[in-house]
Amino acid sequence: MSKIHLKKLFLFMFFGSLMIALLFSFKGRQMDVQQFLPSMLSDAQEFKAIETHPLTYAGYKNINGQYTLQGYVVFGQGNGYGGPVSVLTATDSNGNILKVQVVGYATETPSYIHSVLSGDFPKQFIGKAVDEPLEIGRDIDRVTGATLSSRGITNAVHQASHGLGRNQFGLNISEPSENINLGIKEIGLALLIFATIIGVRLKIKKLRWIVIICSIFFTGFWFNCSISLANIASGLMGFFPAFKQNLFWYILIVGIPLIIFLSGKNLYCYWLCPFGGIQEILAKIGGGKLKCNHNVATSLQKIKYVLVWIVLILCFCLKSPSVGGSYEPFGVLFGFQGVSVQWILLSIILVVSLFIRRFWCLYFCPVGVINEIIMKARRFVNSLFQKKQEQGILTNKGRSL
Repeated sequence: MSKIHLKKLFLFMFFGSLMIALLFSFKGRQMDVQQFLPSMLSDAQEFKAIETHPLTYAGYKNINGQYTLQGYVVFGQGNGYGGPVSVLTATDSNGNILKVQVVGYATETPSYIHSVLSGDFPKQFIGKAVDEPLEIGRDIDRVTGATLSSRGITNAVHQASHGLGRNQFGLNISEPSENINLGIKEIGLALLIFATIIGVRLKIKKLRWIVIICSIFFTGFWFNCSISLANIASGLMGFFPAFKQNLFWYILIVGIPLIIFLSGKNLYCYWLCPFGGIQEILAKIGGGKLKCNHNVATSLQKIKYVLVWIVLILCFCLKSPSVGGSYEPFGVLFGFQGVSVQWILLSIILVVSLFIRRFWCLYFCPVGVINEIIMKARRFVNSLFQKKQEQGILTNKGRSL
């Protein structure tokens, strides 16, 4: 079998297995929440499902042979940074919130969700009535560095509580019209992208360093929002946050790959990626002139495709996009959160980057792999159009003869 046929077979197996795993990820996503009910209403002895939208359970206690209502437990979901966050909200019989518990966040980035749950964020809901706003920025404070995760939990409680208020208490709860969240975060990212396009088109090299430094501080340390394999897996699995509240996410995860495809240039990795910028600065400090042996470098560049394949397969089969962020160092550096293994990995990458320019980008970065695939897809589409044009020219020549 020739090398060309082997390459075609490899590509078929690579993308075919990913497609099968992705289809599997859509199967059986419904969550069984009954196991959590006793812990939500400790006084209740029996639970009965009384509503499906939202899923609501009434908790009863047997007092002298009569079942007395103790309260309600309502299921809600809101989209966080990596996908939906499942939350149970317990209220007393009068509609006052007693407890909020996150019962499912397999799709969410662990470091973000842990930073939310480890503090006092869930306690903000206790004692509030089901008809209160329950919105970030109004009566609930977000968690700095985990805005999307805290908003996802809040939206889940909001959905569950207001649904309970309407269905069981007959309350007329009006929902405020949502405006597109266009603030400094979204405008800043758009300006960085615009500057990148101008710099590439006009070949302004000095502008690249300005964009890199701004990206490090803006999308890196300030907002801790880089493109990651977790984001990409989440999008492929259909976990999209609300558009109006998360315009930044759509510009970053949808807009930039689209620009890469249309331009045929990897604008993100070499201009906008904050972690790539950190590596370049380190290479300036340490010299960054060392290079891996050609055979070793070639093998490592192939291995990073295998790593992306393995991680995506795990994301889809485990139905957990957060697996994609398990070996990416961005969140650890810019969010100052991670387990000891991640900190060790980050330290090794940063030290090696002093001597090998963009070490992580060249040999391990999964986002680089995705961007390379996008550019290859662009070249493939161009080749199809080119062949069609050539066939049209030949056809026209044949007719003229």
